[in-house]
Amino acid sequence: MVDSKRINVMGKADMFNYIVEYDTFKGKNEYKVDLVIDKDSEEYNKFINEANKIIELKYNEVNDNSCIKAKPYQIRYEYGNEGETTGEVILKTKISYSFEYKGKTCYNNAPAIFDNNNKRLDIDSEKRIKLNDKINVNIELIPYYFKKQNTVGVSLRLHAVKIIERYEGNTNTTNKNANDFGFGESDYEAVKNGTVAIPQTTKKKEEIIIELPENEIPF
Repeated sequence: MVDSKRINVMGKADMFNYIVEYDTFKGKNEYKVDLVIDKDSEEYNKFINEANKIIELKYNEVNDNSCIKAKPYQIRYEYGNEGETTGEVILKTKISYSFEYKGKTCYNNAPAIFDNNNKRLDIDSEKRIKLNDKINVNIELIPYYFKKQNTVGVSLRLHAVKIIERYEGNTNTTNKNANDFGFGESDYEAVKNGTVAIPQTTKKKEEIIIELPENEIPF
């Protein structure tokens, strides 16, 4: 059996990241961070060397010469310019919202988020990751074999993110109020003699949150 391995990879955030709220796709609820790294960088070399080691071990374990080795990344293309590559690759990391723990299904399996001083971020507005933010991502390389496709590779499980530097082009509007945008105080009036319908809330699933001890911070 081939073991997984955790590594830290530094790069910049791509456009679509789900770090505060999870994304739902094909019935799966997952937190996701797309990490962009230059193909000529040391970070790429570090990542691809570790990934290829695990893929090769899994390939030998399967012991089938016709088995296909899947690439652990996607090529990044220029937005709006189909076919033009940027010279970068995208590492699509993710982790499931729920997991099994001691026979129970637990929820809110969100990745840990830290600032550049290794301080744990708990406020949603501080945790958000935007396009081109410089980040360091703790990734677990997990080997897999898909028998139907006869393919071996590694999946990239997201565990933690360190926000190293915010991209200057990302304007933060968190601390602004309505007046900062030119909105008047009486632009909206409630319907006279009407009632406001409050939607019924559904019962929340039980959340079991496992805190990450300080001595296990991966950065």
